[in-house]
Amino acid sequence: MRKTGKCSICGGKYDNYGNNSEPVNSGRCCDKCNTVVVITVRLYGQRTAQLMSELGSKTSPAKAAAARANGKKGGRKKTV
Repeated sequence: MRKTGKCSICGGKYDNYGNNSEPVNSGRCCDKCNTVVVITVRLYGQRTAQLMSELGSKTSPAKAAAARANGKKGGRKKTV
């Protein structure tokens, strides 16, 4: 017996169990929406979290580059 359902993103039909549509919304989604929307959002969120953690670090290269761009020293203190 095949199960079918309605995609929570596009409203189309999917077979079997579909895919988890988190973090876009709660529910299930079709294979196309999973590939085009959900995975993209997950990867974007992961990269954003990584950049935010780097900016929060006192020694991050991203934070140092941003400080230099604004005319400040920034970055790690050099040890002798």
